[in-house]
Amino acid sequence: MIGILGIGVLVLAALIAGFTVIGSPLDQSAIRYDESRYNDFQQISNRINSFYQNRNRLPANLNELETNVLNTIDPVSGEQYVYQVSGEANYQLCTTFSTTLEEFRRNTTQSYYDLPLQHNKGYSCIEFVIPAYIRETKITPVQM
Repeated sequence: MIGILGIGVLVLAALIAGFTVIGSPLDQSAIRYDESRYNDFQQISNRINSFYQNRNRLPANLNELETNVLNTIDPVSGEQYVYQVSGEANYQLCTTFSTTLEEFRRNTTQSYYDLPLQHNKGYSCIEFVIPAYIRETKITPVQM
């Protein structure tokens, strides 16, 4: 009897320790959703940078980008990410995040060095700025 009880206590302790170290399955799911959002934001940001470089302006909305090759839909809500122009070379991408920035950084295995990571859990916007090297490069259409 004590042997079975002892094994049960050990199993319970192992489960608690596992959840403490790697988080619950629900926590891990939230991290994966935010990783997906960051990957989407990274690709959208790259596309917006390219758009700006070619047209010397920000797109009016995400539909101006070739969205058939971009994921502009939040993986949980199924709604399109919110895009807002906030200046001549500034814009925001907004969505509802599943984690706080601290939870995300503590638990993700990905690195997002080129994204300005600043968000809260829940609805939040991340501010982006077109890099100076793109703003200063003016592309002149080729004349034939």
